[in-house]
Amino acid sequence: MILTVMELWASMDQYATNCYPLLREFSPVFPCDILNCLQLPCFEDMCRLQTIQDHLRKRHTVCAGTYLTIFSDPRKGCFGERFFNESADSEKFHEIQQQIEGAASLARAAKEEEWRELSANHEELSKEAAESTCLYVDDIVGHRIHNDRHCRKCYLERKANRIKIYAHEHPLPQDEYQLRTVIFELGCPKTFAVYRQVTWQILATLGLENQHGMTAPRVLLRDYSPFQGYNESDFKRLSLASTTKPFVLTHYASIRFPVDFSEVCMPNGLKFAYYDEDTDLWPGRQRDRPAFRHHCRLNFSNESVTSLFSYLSSPAGPEYFPAEEYPDMSLTIDRTAVTMDRPQRGQDRRLRAIHGFFQEDFFCERLLQLLEQRTNVIASNWRETNCMSMLISLGLRICSLVYSCNRKMYEKARTMLDRLRKITFEWTRELRTELQKASNAESYQRCSMYLLSTTLICKQTFSIFCESQLQLTSADLLCFVECSAVLQINLTDDPRSLPQTLRFALIRDIKMTHCMKGLIRSSVKDNPQALIRAIESIWPQPEGSGPRAYSSFQLSDRPDDWWIEIFIDTSSQSSKQTLHFHILEGHLLVNGQPPGKLPPKYMQSINVRRLFGD
Repeated sequence: MILTVMELWASMDQYATNCYPLLREFSPVFPCDILNCLQLPCFEDMCRLQTIQDHLRKRHTVCAGTYLTIFSDPRKGCFGERFFNESADSEKFHEIQQQIEGAASLARAAKEEEWRELSANHEELSKEAAESTCLYVDDIVGHRIHNDRHCRKCYLERKANRIKIYAHEHPLPQDEYQLRTVIFELGCPKTFAVYRQVTWQILATLGLENQHGMTAPRVLLRDYSPFQGYNESDFKRLSLASTTKPFVLTHYASIRFPVDFSEVCMPNGLKFAYYDEDTDLWPGRQRDRPAFRHHCRLNFSNESVTSLFSYLSSPAGPEYFPAEEYPDMSLTIDRTAVTMDRPQRGQDRRLRAIHGFFQEDFFCERLLQLLEQRTNVIASNWRETNCMSMLISLGLRICSLVYSCNRKMYEKARTMLDRLRKITFEWTRELRTELQKASNAESYQRCSMYLLSTTLICKQTFSIFCESQLQLTSADLLCFVECSAVLQINLTDDPRSLPQTLRFALIRDIKMTHCMKGLIRSSVKDNPQALIRAIESIWPQPEGSGPRAYSSFQLSDRPDDWWIEIFIDTSSQSSKQTLHFHILEGHLLVNGQPPGKLPPKYMQSINVRRLFGD
């Protein structure tokens, strides 16, 4: 996923730099080595990775290593400030500034007129109050007291004190760099806004492990009332925001008289920086270096880590490992093999130093010999699923890396994979027999897990067809179809309950099958008898019955329909039957029902479980 996302971003970045050449002078945000953590099994993916990294290196070279990005907060040399001055839209930005300044001047003039009127009113009231005298009266006991309620002088003073004027705040910042960045955001081109938003979403979602939210903004640029009529990109979620409030929203907004007009007019009190509403983050204040490595870690459960440390700290120590439980799986290559700790002359840069060995015939020959030796050791033991998975992975890696440069070595590796496929296919059939012989629930569960693992390992060998132009033979199709059906029959209702290794293998199998879907469809059309033999193996005929008479096959040509319909003619022992088989997922239905399996509502019944167990 990360590789695909970055591949799309690189294409978008090329388009954006062509539209806005100024982008080339700013850092592309992503470091050149950000993708080094990816573990790519296919040579095709390595080529894609090299293309992305070449693009990143070129961008970093052109920008001369500057630390400024399009997310840097407003300052001298920031993107918004430079785009305001240097772009072809500079005239438009100056026009927006003039409009805002003009509106501010009109508002200031209106405020000054209001101040004059209120000042005159205050001065008149103050003068009249000064010319008046306070009213005193005698109370019932003869004491002289101030009659505040009917005192005109006090009334005039209170009325004068109640006169207030709201401050006028200039809409644009005093700082010239903040001002130009604000104007740029108001007239920001929509294509650039989309590019910036997508880049930040990738960075925030995938590239930042520790995100620092900091302070919530007090006001967003799009919500600031003086700019309501000038913001051309209302859809932007990443724009400027301020951590300080404008003066008109503070207790300084209301001013009493007498006051000088210079105290009524205030400078802009906002301090703008870039803020993203979706993530509640300030992009320009993230100090962590972007990285994807936290997505590529190996996660161990607390129980496994505790068990490992307990064993290593035990008196016996690690030197007394039970050899029968941990067979030797090491592959030792002679010291005369080629050693590469840095790219050598003539080496394909896409392979990198770690895979440069695969360009040497001696290394590949020796590795295939060791794989052959290990295969001979485990061929008869279907419990060696982990070792077999390792052998298949190495064989696939050889095929992938030498396919385009060494056809001879590729054919040898493919021959070895064919042998591994036959061995694991035999394991699958042996385990199906063992499963039928299971005498208790524990044995059945153990055999079922081995069968599930073996089936997925056998199908793993078909990954070679995803990268090459090979066609499935009749034997290959038989193996694929039968393994797919066995996988569906033995797969639990909730795949999330499977062990982690099996879950990952199942996901890998789904991706591989999707990649092969076109090849599978054409192979089924060319070899229908292989499909019939696989169905006969999965759904065998009752003893003593004659062979089934398959009358017709129907496979829809619609690209989203993968069910094949097969009709079985009436015989002396059975009526006409209709089979449906999903050629990708392996579902088999006989007259609309899975063969040899109770419907889910009966399998989950408490009474059935009490009688027959889980």
